[in-house]
Amino acid sequence: MSSPETTDFLDRLSSRDPASARLARELLDAGWAVRDLFGPEQMDVWQLLLHRGTCTVRFGMERGYSDGVHVADSTGAYRPLAAAMSVTDPGIRVPADATAVIDWLKRQAGASES
Repeated sequence: MSSPETTDFLDRLSSRDPASARLARELLDAGWAVRDLFGPEQMDVWQLLLHRGTCTVRFGMERGYSDGVHVADSTGAYRPLAAAMSVTDPGIRVPADATAVIDWLKRQAGASES
């Protein structure tokens, strides 16, 4: 269940990047935990980190624009979701349907299929 702050962020993100907001909501519904949330900071900067197993996914905004979806790599640096997915699964097209993305993220997290 989301906190009021998380819900506020997702509402703001939804008006700027509906697909990213929908993915974040689906991950939360699937049991991913909020690792960190901050915002709004100067220049309308927001960041939501969702975590499960060994995977962290970043959703962010700055100056009213979405940063897109990023995934932490093994060094802790964040890469765009499409770039990260193409390295491990070159046959997948991004943007892919939400089910394909969630399945890929589950594999990255080391989570078993529910």
